[in-house]
Amino acid sequence: DMLGHVSKISSAFGVASIAVNNFVKSLKTLKYNDTILTEISKTSEMTKQQLRGLGDEAFKTASKYGQLSSNYLIAVQEMARSGYEETSKELGKLSLLAQSAGDMTAESANNYLLATDAAYKYGGSIEKLNAARDGANYISNKNSATLTDIADATRVSASFAANAGVAIDELTAAEATMLAVTKRGGSEIGRAFRSIVLNLQQV
Repeated sequence: DMLGHVSKISSAFGVASIAVNNFVKSLKTLKYNDTILTEISKTSEMTKQQLRGLGDEAFKTASKYGQLSSNYLIAVQEMARSGYEETSKELGKLSLLAQSAGDMTAESANNYLLATDAAYKYGGSIEKLNAARDGANYISNKNSATLTDIADATRVSASFAANAGVAIDELTAAEATMLAVTKRGGSEIGRAFRSIVLNLQQV
């Protein structure tokens, strides 16, 4: 009977401990998100109410894609800083989609979207950027090349490829093939492809 009571008390303390740990984690998340929102307020014209709404939206969006709310806010901040204030929220969602589809870091996903948009002059078009991301994801699934490596390669070579008239789907397919065959890193493949393009232009 005593052992039964002890196990019940232990269970109660266990549940309480989990609740406290979850509360502490939530508090840290809210604090970190608040810091990011403060930084966003410095570089945007958003009102306090809009910032509060963005904070709430971060949790809903992150939950939808199985990502961290802070990753969404960081993506929105990065897009706004890069001159996409009007479409920063949509681009932030696109970044989360890339992160969840390809197990990418927030930085890698953001850099990929920004580099692709700048190189191919999409003007922040969500539709075109999503098509590029979707194509990269498809090719990644069909080859032994991770989406992170494809994104890193694209980031390094996109502007050179675009200037040479290489379409984004052609660039993605070529670099994915190079990645699959050589097993080298994305940045290295991007530099190699860039060298190939520059040499061909000289010829």
